[in-house]
Amino acid sequence: MFFRLGHFISLICILLLSAASLFAEPPSSTEAPQQKTPAAFADFVAASQKVAKQLNAATVTVRVTLPPPSHKPLDPQPPAEQREIQVQTGVCVGEGWIVTLATIQEEAEISITLPPDGTSCSAQLRVVDEYSGLCLLQLSEKADLSPLTLAEEVPAIGSPLFTAAAAGVESPYLSFGLLSGTERSVDPILPPLFPCDLKGTSCSLGAAIVNLDGKLVGILRSAEQTPKGLGWTYAIPIRYVHRLIRCQPNPSTEGILCLKRRRPTLGLAMRTSEKQDVRVEFIAAGGPAEKAGLKVGDRVLEVEGKKIRSVYQVIGITFRKEPQDQMTMIIEREGKQQTVQITLGGGPILPRDRDWATAFEGDSKNKVVSRGPRKVEVVEMNFPGDQDSKEEKNTTEAEIAEQTAIKMQAQSAELELLRRQLEGWATLIEKLQEDLKERANRIEALERQLQLLKQEAR
Repeated sequence: MFFRLGHFISLICILLLSAASLFAEPPSSTEAPQQKTPAAFADFVAASQKVAKQLNAATVTVRVTLPPPSHKPLDPQPPAEQREIQVQTGVCVGEGWIVTLATIQEEAEISITLPPDGTSCSAQLRVVDEYSGLCLLQLSEKADLSPLTLAEEVPAIGSPLFTAAAAGVESPYLSFGLLSGTERSVDPILPPLFPCDLKGTSCSLGAAIVNLDGKLVGILRSAEQTPKGLGWTYAIPIRYVHRLIRCQPNPSTEGILCLKRRRPTLGLAMRTSEKQDVRVEFIAAGGPAEKAGLKVGDRVLEVEGKKIRSVYQVIGITFRKEPQDQMTMIIEREGKQQTVQITLGGGPILPRDRDWATAFEGDSKNKVVSRGPRKVEVVEMNFPGDQDSKEEKNTTEAEIAEQTAIKMQAQSAELELLRRQLEGWATLIEKLQEDLKERANRIEALERQLQLLKQEAR
C-alpha cells in the first residue's frame, strides 16, 4: 500500500513540474540568439536552388579528340573513328577561362559545349599542373558564362556540397552531398584529395564542387568503384585551382605553361632511437629547420597534430605538402615542450609517371614553362623546328650564377644528410653483428653445458 502510494505521489509531482514548464515565461531577449543555420528547410531549399543556377551557368562540356598514339605531327589527320575522344566536365573560373581535368596533347582538338542552348566553340590548352592534373583552357571566342567565385579553403567536415556533371546540350546533372573526411592520399602521384558522398556520371571528371554559398571548393577527380556501383567521390582541393589562376597567362600570348612539382624539404635529418622516439640529428645551414629554430637533439613529439613514433611518419606528412607550406611541430627540448612553425623549402623537381613535356614534341611554336608552387621559375624548352625563334631571357648571368650556387649548396647539404644516414645505418649494422656474435657464443656455451649434462647422466 505504501509502495503504491509513493509511486502515485511521484507521478503527481512529475505532472505538476511538466505543467509549470508549459506556462513558464519565455527566455528574456537579453539572451544571446542562436546562430542561424540551414536547418530551416525552406531557407536550405532556397539556397540550394540558387547554387543550382550558379552551377548551370558555369558548367560546360569539354570534348577532347586525341590523335592515335602512332600519329606524327606532319602526317595527315586520321579518320575520326580512329581517334580517341574524351568527354568530361569543365567549370568557368574567369571570363574566357575554363578549368578541367584531362590528358591533352598539342595535336588534340578541344571543343566546348556551352549552356544553355548547346552552342559549341573551340578552346586552347594554356596551363597544365603536373601534380594535380588540372588544366586551364582559354576559349577562342566570347561566351555567355558566369564564372564561379573561388573559396579560400576547403570547408569543415560535414559541410554541404554540390556538384554538376556536364551533359552536352542538356542541362547538367546536379548532386548534393556532404564533405565526408579530411584530405587523404588516394594515389601516390596525386595530391591529397578530400572525400565526399556526391554522385557522378561517366562525364563527372573535372566537375566543380561548391559549398552552400556557391563558391568553388574543389574539382572532382575520381570515384571509387564498388560491386554496388560508385563509392566515395574524391576531389582536388581549391588551393590547386588557385595555383592555376596565379599562373594564368596573358590571353594575347601563345604557349603552354607546365607546372612542375618540387619536393618539399625540411632541411634536417632525424633518427628513431631505441626508445622509439624521433630526434633531430642534423640541421642544414640556412634551411627551413634552422630558420624555424630547431636544434640538434630536439625530440619530435607531434607533426600536424599527429603523434610521432618513427621518422617515416614525418617523411609521409612532409611529402603530402608543397614548398612554402607551413608545418607545425611540437618538440621537446631540455624537458620543455615547444611549438615550432616551419616553412617548407623546395628541392629537386619530382618525376612523374608521364612527362607532360613529351606531349608537345614535333614542329611546335609553343614553349613549356615550369613554375613552382609559389615562386616562378622559367625554363625554356626548344622543340624541333623552333631553333630560330628568339625569346627574351628573364634571368641575368648574375642571377643564374646565384641560382647555381644555391643549388650546389642544397646538393652539398643533401649529400651530408645522406652521409650521416649511411653512418647511422653502418653503426646499426655493427651493433646487430655484435649481437649476433654474442648470441652465437651463448648458444655455443649452452651446447657445451648440454654435453656435460649428458656425460654426467651416463
